[in-house]
Amino acid sequence: MQLLPDGMIGENHRSNTELIAQGIANVVIPFFGGIPATGAIARTATNVKNGGRTPVAGMIHALTFLLIMLFFGKWAKLISMSCLASILIVVFL
Repeated sequence: MQLLPDGMIGENHRSNTELIAQGIANVVIPFFGGIPATGAIARTATNVKNGGRTPVAGMIHALTFLLIMLFFGKWAKLISMSCLASILIVVFL
């Protein structure tokens, strides 16, 4: 069975590499005040639907997200959860 992004692009990803990276991130992030989390399938699906096919696309997406949070975070926190939920629904349809 393929995961959603794999099915969207017709390829398989290296799940062991992904799990090791998530594990390291979840161990380190509490030192910076973060909360451990899993991969964000919604952001991955959005990236794939907009043409991202390689790991570089994921890295660029992560850097863009970081810059948005650094420079526009005080406004981004004002977005309601219902608005974010509706965006997720549109992404997966």
